[in-house]
Amino acid sequence: MTVADMKRNLPTLSDLSEIEPSEIAKFSAEELYVLQTILAAEQERVKKAAARLLAGLEQKFGEAAKRSRLMEGKEHGVTHLTDGVFDVAADLPKRIEWDSDALGELIVSGKLTAEQADHFIRYKYDVLESRYNGAEPKVKVLLDKARTVKPGSAKYTISRRENGK
Repeated sequence: MTVADMKRNLPTLSDLSEIEPSEIAKFSAEELYVLQTILAAEQERVKKAAARLLAGLEQKFGEAAKRSRLMEGKEHGVTHLTDGVFDVAADLPKRIEWDSDALGELIVSGKLTAEQADHFIRYKYDVLESRYNGAEPKVKVLLDKARTVKPGSAKYTISRRENGK
């Protein structure tokens, strides 16, 4: 039996989502392999389609969202745009990165030499953003030297506005 013949006799992915696992367990290894291969290809296709859609949304709404955030006095976060009867929630989360070496310098105990610490210890320092936000100003000044704020991945959610509002 060829793979093409086997595909004709197997359930579609839509059908597969409705079949009980006990029934799927009765499929041969070859049938499961074909379904797994089809599913992997479909997942890759959906992933590429989602990336293209996001790129299109970014081209369509990205600059307007950036201007809107600037008018609101912020670089990150959610802003709302209107396009006809649709509300576009444009979210650009912030992504915080911490310089582990700089933080390490703030807390080194001195019990090991720097050479020994580098040789024996592998560690990564970071700071919870909620704790940073609650820190005293003098502590924030110290931490700021090790903190970098970068934009996260943009996200656009389009919803129909009710009653045109």
